[in-house]
Amino acid sequence: MSLNLSRNQLTGRIPQKIGDIEYLESLDLSNNHLSGEIPVSITNLTFLSHLDFSYNNFSGRIPSSTQIQSFNALDFVGNPELCGAPLLKNCTEDEGPQGVNPSDENGEILERS
Repeated sequence: MSLNLSRNQLTGRIPQKIGDIEYLESLDLSNNHLSGEIPVSITNLTFLSHLDFSYNNFSGRIPSSTQIQSFNALDFVGNPELCGAPLLKNCTEDEGPQGVNPSDENGEILERS
């Protein structure tokens, strides 16, 4: 099964339920205006042989799985706030979900203990 939604000017986030499409073999969301983190549920797509998330506004760490890291960095290029393998841009350990420090309801930066 293939899902190609490239070049549709889509906005918003990838739904967490994307990982429920059990037999998905190809997913192309390139050249849209999608943002936020790539959901961890993407690692559930064990039949995935083609993936293209290039040229969106994704941020944070690419979910870690042997399969996701086997894709080419070009499949993630054009997302300047995205980090982690297979990209060469490493994530910092204290980087929050979208590269911000955690804060309380008053906007004060919380210290890690």
